[in-house]
Amino acid sequence: MKRVVLLMSLLLTVSVCTFAQKAKGGESKAKKTVEKLDAVLDLDDKQETKILEIYSKPKDQRGKVDAQLKEILTAEQFKKYQDYKAVEKAKRAEKGNKKERGDKKGNKKKG
Repeated sequence: MKRVVLLMSLLLTVSVCTFAQKAKGGESKAKKTVEKLDAVLDLDDKQETKILEIYSKPKDQRGKVDAQLKEILTAEQFKKYQDYKAVEKAKRAEKGNKKERGDKKGNKKKG
């Protein structure tokens, strides 16, 4: 009986910790995104706070991020943001293409 109680309490503890880490992971991801944008766009504190609010929301509740950022950023910053976004999209596409082609070191045929 004691083993069952200990096992159940251990299972409950692990579950709670896992869910807490997942919730924290979303917040830290938002902070990292804002830090990257700050490095590229040189944001002020007010802009950082507003952008962090946007990225802290779940994706399905954010709405049109570009439209919201356009209101927060200056015209010059928004242009830099669009350029940055295009570069990041190209990097992701390139990674995806490499995965599709199967570019792995061990897959080369010896001729």
